[in-house]
Amino acid sequence: SMDRPCSCNLYLRCHKNYEPVCGSNGDTYQNECYRRQASCKQQRLISRVSDGPCSVGESAPPKTPPDAGFKGYTERLKLI
Repeated sequence: SMDRPCSCNLYLRCHKNYEPVCGSNGDTYQNECYRRQASCKQQRLISRVSDGPCSVGESAPPKTPPDAGFKGYTERLKLI
């Protein structure tokens, strides 16, 4: 479910613990809080695809308009 815009404030002060998660945009976030914060600030769904850093070589998909192709990308990741 998409984080509501008004919830951004809740995530502005993320703890600094290094508990990396891989986002569906191919970016590794320092922890779950930062992923939610990015998703909220960018007003786009960035789901957690795995715990730990994104795999090397599993870079972000080609630049597309926001949300275009996101579903296909996350579906493809599940097959790996």
